[in-house]
Amino acid sequence: MLRKNMIMAICLIGCSISVGFAQTTPPPTPAPAAPTAPVAAPVKPSPAIIGTADVQSIIRQSNVGKSLVMQADQKQKALQNEILKNQQSLRTQQQQLLSQRASLKAEDFNAKEKEIQNASKKYQEDAEKKRKAFEASYGKAIKQIYDALAKILPEIAQQRGMNIILNKPDVVVSDDNWDISAEALKRLNATISSVKMQ
Repeated sequence: MLRKNMIMAICLIGCSISVGFAQTTPPPTPAPAAPTAPVAAPVKPSPAIIGTADVQSIIRQSNVGKSLVMQADQKQKALQNEILKNQQSLRTQQQQLLSQRASLKAEDFNAKEKEIQNASKKYQEDAEKKRKAFEASYGKAIKQIYDALAKILPEIAQQRGMNIILNKPDVVVSDDNWDISAEALKRLNATISSVKMQ
């Protein structure tokens, strides 16, 4: 009986030690969290400070613009006069040929008529070539003016603290205080006075 009680006591002591050990063992330390990357502050957009400029009006009123218009008018009139002169010459030849029809053989009449038709075709081709050359020359000249103005407008905008320039005719409502057309015209006149059409 004593032996049985000792065995039970030893079991009870062992269980107590096990329970105590389990209660006093500290829990496992959790792994440290991975460091998080710093969040960049959102970039605030710059406020829109808008100005206006009437590009067509600036060019039209500028000295260089007026000079180009005069050159274009002169060349256009010269081209038109040449076309009218050629047309008058063809009409005169046709009238003369018709007046000689009774005295000419059919083959001679047809040959002269063919010559007039060929001349008319050549005049038309020449006129078309000169018209295209005129347009190319004018386009090249006006581009020089636009290029000069394209350098002036950003300069004025920067000096006045503007970051957007709109073409004034495209703006429904605007304050005249934000219109930089007058200053742009002044600087354009000081930058370029004339361009030459070829």
